[in-house]
Amino acid sequence: IILQVYVALLRSHQPEGKELIRSALEILVPALKKRLHNDDYKRAIDLTNKIIYEEGNSVPQLAHIWHVIVRHPDIFYSHCNRFARHMINSVHRLGLLPNCPQENRALTLEIVELVLHWEERQQRDGMERSVYTEKGKRKVLEETEVSSPSKKIKSDEGLPVLSDNLSTLVNDG
Repeated sequence: IILQVYVALLRSHQPEGKELIRSALEILVPALKKRLHNDDYKRAIDLTNKIIYEEGNSVPQLAHIWHVIVRHPDIFYSHCNRFARHMINSVHRLGLLPNCPQENRALTLEIVELVLHWEERQQRDGMERSVYTEKGKRKVLEETEVSSPSKKIKSDEGLPVLSDNLSTLVNDG
């Protein structure tokens, strides 16, 4: 029943009940990992990704889901590669248009900060580095050891790229 409630709350993005839905998700999301078995937890992540894919054309729906993920980054970190590509692709529609609400602009900045935070955390944890090419295929990159906090990774062209330079990765990739 927890999974059903979670999915129903994720799909609910109407402005009338926005604060109540956010409050419910603030309570429910941290409990997902504790209350659900591993299979159900993975299913919750899959369903979150499915909702993003199916209803990602709706900016309010997208903002609602990104708000949940930004507020609970540790819950979604183990699956961050599944969400980061969608996050980066939605930044323009969400907060860079001239007529977008101030709340969406603030959320856009939080999304960029989260992607950078996940990137740094992956480098610290020594996880596999990967990016998605233009065709959507996963490409594994080589890691190089650098002692500075802004570690270097190899780009598609073989040139070193600083992970904290998101604009270069987004615009050139």
